[in-house]
Amino acid sequence: MKNIFGILIAICINASLIADNQIPVSNKQSILTEKTIETLEKECNKKDNYEACLTLGDAYFTGKNGVKTDYDKAAFFLVSACRTGRNNSACLLLGSLYEQGKGVAKDIHTAQVIYEESCNIRHYKPACKRLKELPSLTIVPTLTVVETQGNLKARNRLTCININSVKPTYTPVDLLVGLQDCITKENYQNAAKLYLMAKIHGHYDKLRVKDTTAHQAIAMIQLQVAQQLSKEQIGKFEKAYKKLIANKQIFCSNKFKHPNYYPRYMLKHGIRAVNGVETGLVKDFNEEKTWADMRNTYLKCPK
Repeated sequence: MKNIFGILIAICINASLIADNQIPVSNKQSILTEKTIETLEKECNKKDNYEACLTLGDAYFTGKNGVKTDYDKAAFFLVSACRTGRNNSACLLLGSLYEQGKGVAKDIHTAQVIYEESCNIRHYKPACKRLKELPSLTIVPTLTVVETQGNLKARNRLTCININSVKPTYTPVDLLVGLQDCITKENYQNAAKLYLMAKIHGHYDKLRVKDTTAHQAIAMIQLQVAQQLSKEQIGKFEKAYKKLIANKQIFCSNKFKHPNYYPRYMLKHGIRAVNGVETGLVKDFNEEKTWADMRNTYLKCPK
């Protein structure tokens, strides 16, 4: 709850996180065995170990280290490595995927944003070079529906609805689409509320989805939204969100119902789904108890 828009921006904008080993991953690991890959996946997904994420992302991107090239998997792990803000190499590879439309929908605008952050904030020369080679673009923040290659789809195309109009059928993707409309209308107070509700629904989904690699779908959605906002919009949003977090009474006192949609947006984003296996939800998941417990453990509402 303390990471305000730092979580939402997701890719590489914290200037204090400038450490980058810049050592080619392929030089660190000769062959990645099946067991090694499994260990690295656990490190990446459970411990947010960006080096493990980068090792996997680089291997799937280059097809080296005994691993077959797989751009879908490369994109998945490079997002994790890049969003920590600690490795420019991961951001460079991720930008390349967006340029080429490999593993992600082709988006030169997103590639440019990634390169600009590595170049202008952390002064990473390869990113600056790549930035100069991109086609000349006029960056005008445009707010579009979040959708990533059929995985992170909005079920309901929401507008800037009031928080009391939120239904248990609305996924985090739906709510962030509503947030985009709020920001377009400069209703930052409502945007902050929808963002927090999206985080609440997303956290609930993480607790009930078995495949832990799928949990990063939330970060991916936030990334897609944040990359379409200007610095001015981000600043205004942060101000509204800080004010909301200081007084969460509306969320603690309101009897919101637990989500009752099937979290396909998250399940389809996991590595197991990429491999053609959808593992589903946690067995015997207690919806009511989990939702009630989140008031204390996640929202930290006063008892």
